[in-house]
Amino acid sequence: MDFYNVLLAKKTNRVLQFGSLYERLFETWINRARQILKDLPTGSISTVTDAAELPLNALKVSVEAWQEGSGDPSPSNIRPIHGWSSASLYDTGVNLWDEEMEVGNIDTTTGANSYASNRLRSSNYIAIKGGAAITIVCPTNGRYFEYDANYNYIGNTQFSPTGDYVTITPSSNTAYIRFILSTNYGTTYNNDVSINYPSSDTSYHAYQGKQCAQQFPSTIYGAEWDVVGGVLNNQYACINIPTDASVWLETSNPNVPQGRYGYYTVGGAIPNCKYSGGDANPNNVIIEFNMAKKGYSASDAVTATTFTVGVGMANYQTNIWINTDKATKTEFLQWLSENPLQLKYPLATPTTIDLSPLSIRLLEGTNNLYADCGEVLSGKYWANV
Repeated sequence: MDFYNVLLAKKTNRVLQFGSLYERLFETWINRARQILKDLPTGSISTVTDAAELPLNALKVSVEAWQEGSGDPSPSNIRPIHGWSSASLYDTGVNLWDEEMEVGNIDTTTGANSYASNRLRSSNYIAIKGGAAITIVCPTNGRYFEYDANYNYIGNTQFSPTGDYVTITPSSNTAYIRFILSTNYGTTYNNDVSINYPSSDTSYHAYQGKQCAQQFPSTIYGAEWDVVGGVLNNQYACINIPTDASVWLETSNPNVPQGRYGYYTVGGAIPNCKYSGGDANPNNVIIEFNMAKKGYSASDAVTATTFTVGVGMANYQTNIWINTDKATKTEFLQWLSENPLQLKYPLATPTTIDLSPLSIRLLEGTNNLYADCGEVLSGKYWANV
């Protein structure tokens, strides 16, 4: 090939390369023109069925403290408050279940694992949207077990598929389910079971779940997490009241029908606590306790007939009431040392914490998006049109 032909070939190659780049840019522009930006549904699980395979444009989720146990917390039913040192986001396709199975049973009385060598159970909790119908695609009978957001057992129900699927509707306060299969199925999983949402899909779908994890610099008890922006707006704190505070027993207050309660004072305000009266006129504050119902305050404590714990502020000191059956201050202090009073309260000035932004690329079509630490508050995604 002579010099002229070599030069012509190089020029032609550059034109072809430019044309290829132009075509790719044009194709990208055309594809984007086929998509629109839409709001994510809010709630415990955010479900979309028209997603483009693109990263989320925006996402905010709540970070919510949780309590052990069940029932109203009280000095006789102490329910520790837990925050989050890390959190995870999950995105699945139609199938909500990770398809992790193990040999064993689930006790119908307690909802806890029990021994069996002739059947399979789901290994992990399956996050669902309480009160919403889901479809179990399964070739055999079984039983599903319901749990609330704190993993407390609610109850169980047998299911019997017709045509290899059955649609169920768990209770409105159910946050998780697990299930067992009939002994007829055997102890080898055959990749033929899925938990589908939306429930209109009655076919088996392999699990397509993805997980993104975020470590927090400290334990978080209540916040708004901007996942895509990488910012945490921290709105709550949780502390243990020291047992060396000024403590005494009150036995003659006419406002207390029980006639006895522990009353102790912590010098100064609770750190950065949002009192309703502000700094100039500090007053009561709605607080969550490990041993009292949410919303109790000092005014509730001295007027209610069955109060357990109250907190308020007067003369720039935090005053706390605890119902007690202890006869002496020594006994009361001993009980406090064994059962620290834990309280969660709103911050007067929320704090901002910078985090690493997370990029979450949705699956094409149906996605179920949820967080283990709270609910989806808002977000935007690219939808196909």
